[in-house]
Amino acid sequence: MISQGGLERWTAVVLVTAPRGGQMTLRVSYLATNAAWQPLYDARLDPATDKVSLSWQAQVSQTTGEDWKDVAVTLATARPTAGIDLPVLASLLLQPRARVDGANSETTFTSEFTDSLAILGRNYQDVLTLAPGVADLDGTRGAPASAPIQISLANAVRREVAVTFDLPGRLDLPSDGRAHKHLIATREMDATVEHRTVPRMVPGVYLVAKVNLPGEVPLLAGKVQHFVGGDLVGSSTMAERAGGEEFLLSFGPDDRLKAERRQVFRKVDHRGKDDEVDYRFVTTLENHLGRDGVIEVKDRIPVSDDERVVVTLDDDGTTPGATTDPKEPGILTWKVPVPQSGKKEIALTYRVRSPRNAVVDGLD
Repeated sequence: MISQGGLERWTAVVLVTAPRGGQMTLRVSYLATNAAWQPLYDARLDPATDKVSLSWQAQVSQTTGEDWKDVAVTLATARPTAGIDLPVLASLLLQPRARVDGANSETTFTSEFTDSLAILGRNYQDVLTLAPGVADLDGTRGAPASAPIQISLANAVRREVAVTFDLPGRLDLPSDGRAHKHLIATREMDATVEHRTVPRMVPGVYLVAKVNLPGEVPLLAGKVQHFVGGDLVGSSTMAERAGGEEFLLSFGPDDRLKAERRQVFRKVDHRGKDDEVDYRFVTTLENHLGRDGVIEVKDRIPVSDDERVVVTLDDDGTTPGATTDPKEPGILTWKVPVPQSGKKEIALTYRVRSPRNAVVDGLD
């Protein structure tokens, strides 16, 4: 390597032997670092047809010190720097702690507990970060969608453990570190459009679309811009998706529907050495769609991980019709028909019994 004026120059020395003299063509290939690409998606919901169009773009950047002129570009989903060793899962031991009377104590949580909490934008929840007209994280604002452009798509090739994309034509990619966008593919998918709410977390009703990714081409993790019709409604982060996988896309709160959850009752009784606390919550749903609608409501009751703590759902005081899923302990789901310009109430009542000297974390 020779350095001149800030430039790095590399010299390759190749030794060639041949059984006899003659002409030959020598081709040299080399690996240049500091080149990368990231996916960027546009998800568009057409309310008239209940179809979702998903456009996948590649943001290609490079700082190799060499401008690429008139080159063929192939992108790959393989990640050789991500690590290949299988992680080791450690055992998780739970140890209940007693309340210390008359002393300062702090509530501590394990990382496993905090990671399991249903916090917006985490645990693969596709929750939007923007409302119409609100600035994005980089300070920009959503602009109206431009008219679609007819453009060639990348040719996707399925390999054993990855997919490669041959971008059409020959491209110029300067060594400026900037992201240069190129369209990879566009897919139009039939969608099941629903309204869902988690009023325990957010007092709003979200418009979501359940889609099935066609073909074998996977989706990598990346930023998604969400549109309803021609309006940009927000952005989120796409989790990795396999070809053929069913997943949800959120298109933000629908302000024509409302959900408000409130605690209307809390009573403490002493039962021997135990405390028994009764809770009652009511969620009020309102429909201003201009037509009848159905809202999926999720709420929860605590789940005991200690035999000394007993949680009991009050069936008489809870709105019937809730379903449960073994994969989501303590989560109750209602599908509630709400008439046009009407209201509905969902009640949740439960009881928690625990030793009086024990600290029970996580209660409402």
